[in-house]
Amino acid sequence: MTITRTGAEAGVRDGTTRAPCSALGQDDDSQLDALRATASRGTRSSARRSAPASAEGPVRGVARTAWEVKAHAPHCRVIFTVYEMKRLGRDAAELTVLADHLTAHGLVLEMLAGPLPGIYDPTGPGKLLFAFFAAMAETERENIPESTLEGLDTAARKGKHGGRPPVITADMLHTVFRCRAGGESVEQIQPDLITPTSKRKGQNSSVASIYRALAEHAKREAYPEAVEAAHADFAALKARDVPAPRTADQPEPTRYLAVLRFEEGGPAVTGEWTDDAPALRTYRGWVGLYGSQDSVVIRLIEVSDGREHVLRGR
Repeated sequence: MTITRTGAEAGVRDGTTRAPCSALGQDDDSQLDALRATASRGTRSSARRSAPASAEGPVRGVARTAWEVKAHAPHCRVIFTVYEMKRLGRDAAELTVLADHLTAHGLVLEMLAGPLPGIYDPTGPGKLLFAFFAAMAETERENIPESTLEGLDTAARKGKHGGRPPVITADMLHTVFRCRAGGESVEQIQPDLITPTSKRKGQNSSVASIYRALAEHAKREAYPEAVEAAHADFAALKARDVPAPRTADQPEPTRYLAVLRFEEGGPAVTGEWTDDAPALRTYRGWVGLYGSQDSVVIRLIEVSDGREHVLRGR
């Protein structure tokens, strides 16, 4: 409903009705009556109901008329009138987005009922309410990561993990290892692998997917210490403790580097340790899994004093 006033309150008032959930079919005639009561006698007015938020978005569908009036008459004071605060949006996100747009377009907000009736100018005394909206939006943004982590943690405890289903499952990877130990190549194994999940369900896995799965498995085996450190940091973060900093000014210890390369000049997977025991274990494991293929190059390198010394190679 658009109401034009004269005199001390000269300007344009744009009123709109909006139910919290249009699907429930709430009767908003009482809102229209309250909006019409704000018009002075003899004033030209017209009533309207806003479109649902899903039709045009939570902002444009509600305040478009007020913005158009303000754009054509920037010198005029345009008041966007709603029945009460909950009519501004269906949730906190819509409420704060609409408040930001009202501030950006220089519109004045008026609420007729609810806990905060009155007129609020974002550039005047009413800016306190808009500051509250901004603080509420900031709190909402800060809660998103925490809520996401809590949801993922709860789902993980129930055995549910997000993301797309793997193309190569653990059983399929075990089959690949067994066949490669028998001397078969990836190209020979690929026609017998059928993807049980994902959008390629029932189809043969590609050779590239098999190589990626092998590389990811080797990477997980190569960095057990890094995985444990990441889990410890994540647990400390959930407990709101700051992880201890890792200093870089300590003298560089002797490092053992194992490089797994599926073909000359191709992508490589590396593992790095400061102790030779896990390095040798991983090296022997890689030789057992991948050493039967001539295209695989495995090297164990000792890095000391900035120089690399090849200890073993294949």
